[in-house]
Parts: sequence; structure tokens; C-alpha cells
Amino acid sequence: MLDSYVRGTSALKLPRGAARALLIGEGMTTSPTTVGIERESILLAAGSRQFVGHGCVASVSSYFDLDVKAMDSLPGAELFDYAATLRVSFANPAREEGAFILKLTPAVDRPGPAAEQVRWMGEGAVFRSMTPVVAAGRVALVMSVRAPAPWSVTVDVGPEWRLDGIVFVPRAVRLVIADLLRDGNWDLVDDSMPVHPRTLATSVSLEATA
Repeated sequence: MLDSYVRGTSALKLPRGAARALLIGEGMTTSPTTVGIERESILLAAGSRQFVGHGCVASVSSYFDLDVKAMDSLPGAELFDYAATLRVSFANPAREEGAFILKLTPAVDRPGPAAEQVRWMGEGAVFRSMTPVVAAGRVALVMSVRAPAPWSVTVDVGPEWRLDGIVFVPRAVRLVIADLLRDGNWDLVDDSMPVHPRTLATSVSLEATA
């Protein structure tokens, strides 16, 4: 799946072999900078295993016992509770080094070290210098990331931990770690829908060539 932001009267060329296109109007807003999925996020299903989040698309590649249809809404909490392996694709490059954060909560009373039970693999991105941050019974694994083009990461979580968030923040890692240590809220993604004084409409023209 590919995810991209298009503004105004731009033309978007679908890649060869595309089987489905989902267009979502977000009003007169710019593309988000802090992107990802948290438990409070509301996702839009593009299929039974693909979900559109704030600046990203999540695909489930593990057992997923939920009956979800295209255009359904799904809370991020349900995605994290039912999916053990996720591939999250980010539309925006990270040309300047930013922070990639995996937020985790324990699923058992005495879990083993989170860093030993969570695996991640990036595609099109370089990760380094992972730092665990512990606060209020939760763990955040924070690492620097740089990606010259749209990128993705696959996350696999063991049985003793549960995902609480997958987030990219375009800030220096040391600043993000300081914020996490200072504020126990850890609500990083502003995925509220913008409120407009009038109803906005999006018009789309589709052209097909042989």
C-alpha cells in the first residue's frame, strides 16, 4: 500500500497494477509532521487488514480475529490488542534525523525486558541508538531514524507486551526523551479532525489510458 498527501488541484498518477484507490478529504490542512498510531487513534479501514492512520498506513501480517470491512472505523487500541505483527508505512520522508518511538504496555504482571521481546525491521530507513524510557508502568523505545523517501517498519510483539503506539516525531531524540521523562501523558499524535465553519467538498476527476 502507498500513502501520499495531495494538495489543491494536483494530479496524482496511480502506480501500475493499482487495484484500489482510497481518497480522503482532510480539508484545508497541511500534511501532518508528527505521525503514527496510538491507542486513542481512530483508523479508517481500507481493507480487512489495511488501516489508514495519521500520516501512515498499517497492514496486519499476523493472525487477526476481527471482522473488519472496507470503510469501517477501528480504534487503535483494537488494532494493537488483536495484531501481533504490523507493517506501518509512512508517506513522508525523514530527510532530517527524527525520533521513532515504540510505546509498550505490559500484558502480564511480570514481563521480561521489552527490548528483548519486541522486534522491528525498517525498509527504506536507517535506525540507530535505541534508548528505553520507563514511566508509570509503560516503556517507550526511542531511536533515531533517517529516511530519504517514504519508508516503513515492521513491528512484531511478544506475548508479554502490548503495543501502545508507533510514532515518528521530527525532532531530535534527546528532546523527545526529555519530553517523555517530563510528561507522563505520552500523547504524541494530534489526530483530531479539523473543524471548519462550513461544509467542504472534494471533487475528483479520474482519467484512464490504455
